[in-house]
Amino acid sequence: MNRKNCFDTVRHMAALMVLFSHHYALSGQLEPYILNFESLGGIAVIIFFSISGFLISKSAMNSNDFVDFMSKRVKRIFPALIPCSLIMFIVIGGFVNRHQPNEYFTAEVFKNIISTISLNGFTNDGISDNFIHPGINGSLWTLPLEFLCYLITGLAVATWKRAEFFTFAFIFMVFMSIILLINEYQILVFSIPLWLFFLRGSSFFLGAVLALNYDKWKKKNVCLFIAIFLFMYAFSTYGKKIEYTVTCYILVSFMTILICTSFNDFLVNGRFDFSYGIYIYAFPVQQIIINYTNMPFFLSMSVSAAITIILAACSWHFVEKKALSKYSKKILLKNE
Repeated sequence: MNRKNCFDTVRHMAALMVLFSHHYALSGQLEPYILNFESLGGIAVIIFFSISGFLISKSAMNSNDFVDFMSKRVKRIFPALIPCSLIMFIVIGGFVNRHQPNEYFTAEVFKNIISTISLNGFTNDGISDNFIHPGINGSLWTLPLEFLCYLITGLAVATWKRAEFFTFAFIFMVFMSIILLINEYQILVFSIPLWLFFLRGSSFFLGAVLALNYDKWKKKNVCLFIAIFLFMYAFSTYGKKIEYTVTCYILVSFMTILICTSFNDFLVNGRFDFSYGIYIYAFPVQQIIINYTNMPFFLSMSVSAAITIILAACSWHFVEKKALSKYSKKILLKNE
């Protein structure tokens, strides 16, 4: 694949889509839904997972072993998540609950911080009880799902480092999605319905399949055929919950990768990556703006976006970029 792509810009657009969609829910309104398929925020999550699968599968194939691969993933997720957790439960928690200084570090606060950092979630944040919509950071529910995709990919690196693994994984994810949707299983893992993992996993591993078979499908006539077929099939299954849902997941994932690999990025182009920071900081910022100001809807959304982008920029320049830079230096020293 050549360097003609716009993954960075699309990731940032997806992060802002989540912010836009969540602002409705956090204000007590219905989120915008697209063609009876997913909310705008839900579609953004599909975009994230498909791009992640596309980019990370290549990283996996170039990694030496499981530890090498997972080290890169840990460096990307946790350095930014740690200060975000501290801000949520100490700074925002202190503001909301009017804590005395000696109450900022209670056992419950410490437990919630550790639960967040360990991707285990939290059942009672002790902050949002009186908010219009409960939860101090509902966006974080996707992180355990994405990290599990990383672990599965790492297993492929350790045991069977071949492109075929990702094809089998994609087929398995689609199959399990259908089975769980048919039987309406409500099994929870990390407090998340299991069927959600398999649907998101199908997007992740489809992205991986497209990355590792790029030369086979990235031809104008092949892309056109796949896109038309998926659009037509989705249209024909409209109203059939299972067929329509699974097809739309595949369609959105494919179109995401097709768009990202077909256009140049004139906006971001590798200069920064605020998308993760926007994703993890938007929700708590919006909760405070919505519940503690009387701003009109779109003004509060604009202010939330501005504050979130500032926090995301700080997270990138002072935390994420440095963590990734340290990892890159270690790799260079190791290879010298």
